[in-house]
Amino acid sequence: LLAGCRIPAPAKPASATPTPQTIAITTPNAGADGLGDPFYPQQGNGGYDALHYTLDLAVDMQRHALTGTATITAQAAQTLTAFNFDLQGLTVNRVRVNQVAAIFRRNADELTIIPASPLASGALFTTTIAYNGVPAGVADPGVPFEKIGWLVFDPGIFVLSEPSGAMSWYPVNNHPLDKAIYTFRITV
Repeated sequence: LLAGCRIPAPAKPASATPTPQTIAITTPNAGADGLGDPFYPQQGNGGYDALHYTLDLAVDMQRHALTGTATITAQAAQTLTAFNFDLQGLTVNRVRVNQVAAIFRRNADELTIIPASPLASGALFTTTIAYNGVPAGVADPGVPFEKIGWLVFDPGIFVLSEPSGAMSWYPVNNHPLDKAIYTFRITV
């Protein structure tokens, strides 16, 4: 039964046997946790199109650590109750969707975000993620001779983000099919 809903039963002849009724209930979905790429099936995420990333980063060169805030503007491609970003190893401290606190959970390199209310298909939305940690390189099967992503080469740091290294230093829809504009503000 649906709480608060009363569905009248259809009129039946007195001699008819009752038949079960089926009620279709449409619920929003979570975006897929990968784009299904044959080489990188879990990279990227479905359900939205990332449009713009603003990355505010403070980098501690002695510890090779970073504290960051990623603000991602995206457009929902379907009604969403949850969506994912790829993020390896870093600690997520706080997530907000459209300036409202959101629930989040981690499963390996997937950061799942559950907004306070569903996002309508076609809606623009902004996700702000505060995070920190010491990034580590990504072992990518397409680049078997070296890790990629956030790489320390004393006296500096270098990032090699494609095809899968971006998730080592910021939350991202980590697939080249989802093009976006970037703004970087980095304090070293």
